[in-house]
Amino acid sequence: MVLAGTIVKGGKQDRQIGEDFVVPRDKQVDVSAFCVEQGRWNGTREGVATGGKFSAQRALAVGKVRAAGQYENDQSQVWSKVDEVNHANGKKAESGTLLATMSDPEINRGMVDLSARASAALAEAEQQDRLVGVAYAVNGEVRGIRWFAGPALFALHRDTLLQTAALEAMTAAAEARAGAKPALAAVPEAAEVTAFIDRMEVAAVQEAKSSGNQTQEVRKADEGYASELRYDFSDETASPAKGGKPAGKKGKPSVLTKDFFKK
Repeated sequence: MVLAGTIVKGGKQDRQIGEDFVVPRDKQVDVSAFCVEQGRWNGTREGVATGGKFSAQRALAVGKVRAAGQYENDQSQVWSKVDEVNHANGKKAESGTLLATMSDPEINRGMVDLSARASAALAEAEQQDRLVGVAYAVNGEVRGIRWFAGPALFALHRDTLLQTAALEAMTAAAEARAGAKPALAAVPEAAEVTAFIDRMEVAAVQEAKSSGNQTQEVRKADEGYASELRYDFSDETASPAKGGKPAGKKGKPSVLTKDFFKK
């Protein structure tokens, strides 16, 4: 499973993935993607031929960049938000890529340090075997919530989500220093997280699409965005332990992940 906002470096331009999706075994999947490198359209990056290949980065795009693609489907807005993030962090590249910020050594050290501290705090939570997701706040405001179908799936994406939260916090701090946004000090209560989720869950579905066995729903409201990825496993080939036979008729799709992001 690949998460929306995943940054892939290389090809003819760096891009961000525009939706959550599953790649079934031995299959190829067409997915939406948005350019995060406005000034390049060739197969050479930093003097090295890419061969048309990409490499995924460890953190997702900052929320406002991701939202411009995944939820607003607006390439021009993606470029605008990339410029804002690079400017806030004092980073730039000739091609205007978001990786001017995300690949910067200083930024990376900060991301690793902050995400490590968040990981240590999360490790102190009770019932570790039941952890299925994470919610985080930046500058006292609830910013993002993501959970998965089970602990194992969350574990696969845990470090990515924590590094993304760290990048969000560092960018917000840079904006506050520049006077673009005020810095807040209050720590939100857990009830604020659940209240935001409850409000988004009843927001109108703006888009629903199905491809193969997977279905995605997107909700939008004045205060934020929400998405849900469901997958129907019932006609997948069974494991060898079960004789390798098809599982039979389709049933109720499983919810693999839900994502909530505040504007």
